[in-house]
Amino acid sequence: MCADGNECKSCKISKGNKYDPRGGIVKLEGKWILNHYEANQGFLGWLIMQPKRCIMDFDELNGEELTNLGPNIKRIIGSLKRYWEVNFPEDKLKRVYVVYLFEGVFDIEPEKYHLHIHLIPRTVRIGQLLRMFGEGNINAWAIYKSSGEQYFPKYLKSRRYDGKVEKLMDFLRAEPKERK
Repeated sequence: MCADGNECKSCKISKGNKYDPRGGIVKLEGKWILNHYEANQGFLGWLIMQPKRCIMDFDELNGEELTNLGPNIKRIIGSLKRYWEVNFPEDKLKRVYVVYLFEGVFDIEPEKYHLHIHLIPRTVRIGQLLRMFGEGNINAWAIYKSSGEQYFPKYLKSRRYDGKVEKLMDFLRAEPKERK
């Protein structure tokens, strides 16, 4: 619960109260959770990782949360790579961006907002799309704009629809915590 006694959207997700994101949540080590990003700009595999408790910044993370932050990110990236190898072998996962932003689209700082980290997959074909915004070079900062409906190619098999989010989240839930 947030410091003011109310629950923000992320608190509701982390506690399963009144709001269930598509595909549900994946419980991670150290009291972290993972859910699929739902904004219009998102695409399949764009994930949100957040602590279960409501905090606003990294300096508020406790020892258990900090200890598990890196290993959780590593696990998610490895799982996404394995998922793409099996489900989209024609569009290899080349990179996963790990992004923490605290500003909105219009640079209006929210009064309260649960700390959350975006994990954004960049495949070969998404990289080609990002080159359009970077004058031939990949412009990762344009991923938000380029993933909107008007730019994101309908031919990409990794589009977010038809139960694909649910299938991905089920895969992530079933993945072992550690791989040798």
